[in-house]
Formats: sequence, C-alpha cells, structure tokens
Amino acid sequence: MNITLIQTGQVHAVPTIAAPPSKSDAHRLLILAALSEGNDPITLACRDTNADIDATVRCLQALGAQIHRDAAGFTVIPLSRTSPHDGEIYMDVGESGSTLRFLIPVIGALGIPAVLRRGGRLPDRPLAPLDAVLTAHGMTLYDDSDDRTLLHLGGQLHAGSYEIDGGVSSQFISGLLFALPLLDAPSTLTVTGTVSSAPYIALTCSALSRFGYPTEPDGSGYTYHLPPARFAPSDGLTVEGDWSGAAFLLCAGAVGTGVAVTGLNPDSIQGDRRITEVLAAAGCRIAWDRNTLTVSPPQDGVLRPFTLNADDIPDLVPPIAVLACAAHGTSQITGCARLRIKESDRLKATRETLLALGGSAETTDDTITVHGLGALAGGSCDGCGDHRIVMSAALAACIAASPVTVSDSEAITKSYPGFFDDFCAFGIQEMSGGAQP
Repeated sequence: MNITLIQTGQVHAVPTIAAPPSKSDAHRLLILAALSEGNDPITLACRDTNADIDATVRCLQALGAQIHRDAAGFTVIPLSRTSPHDGEIYMDVGESGSTLRFLIPVIGALGIPAVLRRGGRLPDRPLAPLDAVLTAHGMTLYDDSDDRTLLHLGGQLHAGSYEIDGGVSSQFISGLLFALPLLDAPSTLTVTGTVSSAPYIALTCSALSRFGYPTEPDGSGYTYHLPPARFAPSDGLTVEGDWSGAAFLLCAGAVGTGVAVTGLNPDSIQGDRRITEVLAAAGCRIAWDRNTLTVSPPQDGVLRPFTLNADDIPDLVPPIAVLACAAHGTSQITGCARLRIKESDRLKATRETLLALGGSAETTDDTITVHGLGALAGGSCDGCGDHRIVMSAALAACIAASPVTVSDSEAITKSYPGFFDDFCAFGIQEMSGGAQP
C-alpha cells in the first residue's frame, strides 16, 4: 500500500514517545521460556508485539508451548521435551529470519520432524554454513521439491564439537547456543573467522544468564562450553525497549526540534545503542534521565557529517543515511555488505531511496557514501517490502521540501506497527491519494 507523508511544521513542543519493544530481546526470552523446565507459567512483560514476535510465538505453540498474550505481555507454559510427535509439525515463520535461524537448531535438538514455511525473501537468504554444521551432527534439511517456500527438517542432533564461521550471521550462533544445552551430553561451539554483529551474540548470552545458564566464550576466543541445561527463569522478565526502532525516533528529533524517548536501557547490550555515538558525532545534544533519552539538534542547528563502521550494527544504516542527508558535508558508512541479504538488498534500497528523494549517495560492495545537502527534495520511492526502508522514507519526509510517497507501507508491521502513529508527533501527516512510486 502506498502512503504519502508531508511535514506540516506543526511541532510546538519536544515530543515524548515510548520506544517499541525489542523483537531481538523478545525472541530470545520467549524461546528460553518455552524451553524451560516444569509446568509453571512464566510471565514476560512486553507492552506491544509485532509480526516477527508473533511468528516466534506461533512456532513455539506449534512445538507444544502454551503462550497467551494480554495487555501486559506474555504468559508461557513450557513445552514438553518428551511428548511424541506424529509426522511433521507445520510452522509458519513468516518473514522472520530470527525465528527461522534460532529455531532450526532447536528443532534438531528436540528431534522433532517439522516443515517450515518461509515468507518474503527468506527462501533466498542463506542458511549456509549452518545447514552443513547441522547435517554433520545428525539433522536433515531440504527444500520442498514442489514449493520452495517450505523447508523440511528431520533427524536428531547429537552432542559433540561444533564449529561455525561467524562472518555470515550471528543468528546461526545464537540458534546453536539455544539448542546445544538441550542435548544429553556436553558440547562445545567454536566460532571461527571474523564475528559479525557480535552484540547480538552477547544479547543471547545475557538472555541465557537470565534463565540460569551463564555462558561466555573461553579465553581462547569464541569457544563456548555447553553442558546439558535446565533453564529456569529469574523473576521480573521484561522485554527491553528497542534501540533499532528508537533510532528512527531519535534521528527525527535530531533533524527537528528534539525528542524524548522512554523505555530505553542506557546500559543495554543491544548494539544499536550506538546510535547515540552517531548523533553525538553529528553535533546533537544527548541527555539521560533514568530510562528516558532526550536528543536535541546541535546548538547552532547545523548537523555535522560523520563516519561509521556498521558491521556490528547494520540495522542503523537506513536511518543514519537519511540523517547524513540532513548534515552538511560527506558522511561515509562502512561494513555494509550484509545489508544485501536482508528483507531487501537494503544497501541498494537505501541508496535508491535517497536518490529518488533528491539526495546524493553512492555505494560499493561494503560502503555507502552520502553527500549531505542539509535537506531533501521529496518525491516517490519504493519501500521494497522492507520495514526499515519504509521507516527511512518517513524519516526523510521530516527534511523534505515536498511530500514523500513510499510503497509497501504495511511492511512496518514486521517490527513497529505503531510507527506512523508515533511519527505524527514530529508533524508528519498522511495525505490521501498517494502516487505510485
């Protein structure tokens, strides 16, 4: 669906907006709650949900967990690890790469035959080298011969020594960290090569610790020793505010009159907390009051260009590329190669969005360089079915001289269903009758 957005200029005070819940945190806590020992309900405070979180919930329900949602969050009754299953269990992962990559090893550890339906670009996104590691340890994985959206899983993982390249996806490593403690004997997991998105692995280790299973790599590097587990949650489980989604709000405040975002943890392990470093480098003023972060534009109103290596924080690239358009001068973002295997070729989509709206940018295989002119012209762009590209187009409307029309606006439900409602606080309003990009 197309949506056309216009900056009305009607912002009379610094808005206060609650950060959306972190789907990264929610995926991890829901999976560990479902895999915990016993039948006692586990509560997880989470003020909202989204399409990716819902995908993890329905897949865990298919595995046998009982999960109920109310206004406060989720209640989880763990699944039985010993219940027999006749035939393949059907699981729809939607477009959630996290759900897919986290649960494939878990399904193998449980020894449950399953068929997973993958939406969007997921059938084209890589499973190597995870698939080879799993098949070497007892699993079977194969695409359906008649419907390539379906992935069939079978076999039983066995304990042992696991080794995987860390340069493709941290989600592969997290999935193994969830799965190997479920086996009946100790295993080791060694991560080789350059580890990308390391903060997400740290987030998984933190979640495991909250369920009584502390694990850290040993002194020789990324080698984890994983004995059999009995996951047991600590009290007071709460999903953190999402720094990835909040980055769009913080950037909107930076190019406007400021913003206060509540529900953020200043000590969060989430890598996208580094948005504060980018904003500070651009000259913005940063202030904390407990869990509320206030960002104000530079004192002189002029944003500075910046440089950033985004290898550990690829989700920040779309919003900070728009931020760079609002600066005066050339900004360069490196470490962008893995953006090409997201919900879209996100590096290409980011560049094309900026160009379509009157910006100046070029890319290589690993970088995007933005020549900031202080503003954008506006126009029409393709949302590419990618929630972060759609949200970037809305952010661009904050600095555009004319309306911005973007397709696939419904893609925001993947991570931030209330995004457009929250963005009204920045004077962004929807016009009827958006033109086709």
